[in-house]
Amino acid sequence: MARFTALVASLMLTAAVAFTPSVKSSSRTAVTLAAKSKALPFLDQPKKLDGSLAGDAGFDPLGLSEIEGIGADLYWMREAELKHARVAMLATVGVLFVEGCGSMPGFPEGKGQSQMDVFWDVWAEHPNYIAAALTFFTVIEGRSLQATMPLRDALAAHHPPCPRA
Repeated sequence: MARFTALVASLMLTAAVAFTPSVKSSSRTAVTLAAKSKALPFLDQPKKLDGSLAGDAGFDPLGLSEIEGIGADLYWMREAELKHARVAMLATVGVLFVEGCGSMPGFPEGKGQSQMDVFWDVWAEHPNYIAAALTFFTVIEGRSLQATMPLRDALAAHHPPCPRA
């Protein structure tokens, strides 16, 4: 019992010490000239996130906006993020619809099965539905690429790339 009490006391002391302010040495002083991010004030403001895009508050803890040489700029990443969010919302609605209302007429019932098993059942029974869906998504993706290219060029004209240090 005494060991358990000592363990709990040391854990409580560690937690208390973690939140006490540290004493800074006066022998070294450092001045940070980089602006701090609005979203994460303990990190520096990313160079490319200057607030010119809607909703830009400097949130980039992984440094994805600074990646070079992959053929994607900040505008492309913004469009990709919006598309992924919309697809995730549609997937959520689809899952909730199937769970609440059951499958569509003529499709296999998916209760208690893996979603991949249901997919392969649909592929076996109705491969033309899968092919039609893939064709539809390909056309939509191609049209969205055509629609975003002029906007991307216009944005690049107003916001030239940041100079490399």
